[in-house]
Amino acid sequence: MAPRSLTDYLYLSVGGTLSNAGVSGQAFRYGPQISNVLELEVVTGKGEIVICSKHQHADLFYSVLGGLGQFAIITKAKIRLHHVPPKVKWVRAYYSDFSAFTKDQEMLISQGRENSFDYIEGSVLVKGKDVNSWKMESHTLEDVNSNVTIESDAPVLYCLELTKAYFERESNLIGKKLNSLLERLHYLPSEVSIIDASYLGFLDRVHDKERDLRKSGLWYTLHPWLNLFISKSRIIEFDAWVFKQKLSGGINGPMLVYPLNRNKWDSRMSAVTPSEDIFYAVGLLGYASPRSAPTAESLMDQNSKILYFCRTKSIEYKQYLPHYVNQDEWRTHFDRLWPRFRERKLRSALVAPRNIKDNASLEMSLATILSCKTTQHIMMNHMISNVKCKIAKSLMVDIQEILDKPYSSECL
Repeated sequence: MAPRSLTDYLYLSVGGTLSNAGVSGQAFRYGPQISNVLELEVVTGKGEIVICSKHQHADLFYSVLGGLGQFAIITKAKIRLHHVPPKVKWVRAYYSDFSAFTKDQEMLISQGRENSFDYIEGSVLVKGKDVNSWKMESHTLEDVNSNVTIESDAPVLYCLELTKAYFERESNLIGKKLNSLLERLHYLPSEVSIIDASYLGFLDRVHDKERDLRKSGLWYTLHPWLNLFISKSRIIEFDAWVFKQKLSGGINGPMLVYPLNRNKWDSRMSAVTPSEDIFYAVGLLGYASPRSAPTAESLMDQNSKILYFCRTKSIEYKQYLPHYVNQDEWRTHFDRLWPRFRERKLRSALVAPRNIKDNASLEMSLATILSCKTTQHIMMNHMISNVKCKIAKSLMVDIQEILDKPYSSECL
């Protein structure tokens, strides 16, 4: 048994993940992690422990899921599981044509399980030192050391990572099934790698990279990541400027791009997405180098330019793991759902500043609260521990002290 939808990195706090959404290459079928929650135990801003679900305290339940830690602190979660086969065929196919790359992904996420893969996630690859070839690790398991070398004149390449899970009794049939699925795709001829792996080994693959980053010291450097949801209708335009031009030299970290189905997201929850039926998750996961480029400042500047490009070109996007600094930005982020978010804050806010007299004051405090580093730090520290009433009540004192300080002293 395993959760139906998991993040690529497994060593995150459950509360922190559910306060955002929780996405990866399984979310196209099962939705984000928040769409697979049956019940929550939370600590509210009044210091009360509340059990909530879609049948009990439903408004609090939907507010908390994707609610950015603004309505309650999650201390327990009951999550839907499913039976999983012990093994997977782990595939990587490579593309030079972004249009073919996206069309194949969109076709696959529209199919049922029998006619598609169980995990679908794309990434962008840049050239190495040898400008005439592409050298990439074919897989991240420690017992696989082979490389794939691809000849291409394209400014960047794209990798489609796929898995098909199977039981031992299906071993004689899985090869034929896999071939029938791959025949429909338009990757570069002969450029595909396939290995067998355990289901858990695949899920935990990023942990291997974490250990490498820790050894090199990069795990501890600043990493101003940018995660976006981009409308399907504008993703080719986004690729043309962002991946092929702005980031063609790489970002010292992974660049992810893969589609999600909006109908797998529950609109009653606080998380927001673009309005189109299909949108793309884009993850720009760069690490600052302690000794050379890129610096943290250059990565942050790069992120700002990408956001500016999206705004000036009127590309519909939403930040995933958002961080804004004023009320107008938050209002734009939530868009038509801002009144609902604000109303929920009125009814069941984790952060409940005293002596709020009117709605205008409440909205300014809401923008301040959403942006405060210290508030977020306090929330996350308590999310990953076993929070009880006494801690929650002391938390309210800490937050009130933040609200009493000048706006600029604690905010991004």
